[in-house]
Amino acid sequence: SVSWDAMVHEPNADEARRRQRVQSTSVIHDIEYRLVPVLEDGGWRKPMSPMIIVAPTFPESVEGESTLVNWISRLGLAAATHGWTVNVHLHPSTKSSVTKKLQKVAGLNLMRNGVESFLLKSASIVVTDYSSIAHDALVAGTPVAMAVEGLDSYKQNREILIDQEQWDAVYIAKRPEELIPAILDALERDTLASARQAYRSSLLNSLGAKPGANTKSAILAALDAAR
Repeated sequence: SVSWDAMVHEPNADEARRRQRVQSTSVIHDIEYRLVPVLEDGGWRKPMSPMIIVAPTFPESVEGESTLVNWISRLGLAAATHGWTVNVHLHPSTKSSVTKKLQKVAGLNLMRNGVESFLLKSASIVVTDYSSIAHDALVAGTPVAMAVEGLDSYKQNREILIDQEQWDAVYIAKRPEELIPAILDALERDTLASARQAYRSSLLNSLGAKPGANTKSAILAALDAAR
């Protein structure tokens, strides 16, 4: 099984393996045992104070680095204005040059480790680019925003699996200036709450028994216990 850190941030080899597994089975969505503890004590509950978890992939090109620094910096600049706590979980493989640039941005709490699954439910929203953490956050019921400005460049370096139903349930920012409005929409109105719940329900109801024979029963039991 792929480690949590590798699965979240999807380096080339791990993403290729994930794509092959998904495409070779009837199970479209990849759920593993690591999500069961996340669901055991219930789903997402909106925190009293806005807390944003940022969990990006790591860029493999100069253009990708610039794009990542740009959209994360916007969050830092908006943090003071809106009273947000912004925790940025950088991938361990992120270049030091990227880290140094982000360290200069006020309003960001930088962490050089992948985000643990149990933290997903504690966030007001999870913000990422193309990481599969978007999928896991949605399973937990947490709102998700995706900054996808650099999608074309990203595709040149990695093959990714795009789940259109998932994208329909998250707040998409195709341009840098769209990110903060998308997050404000999620935090203040949450206009995609119904779409997110529908996606989550469809996902859980369609679970097969892969990759562990008891995956479906374990997750459904966790959900029953949380009701």
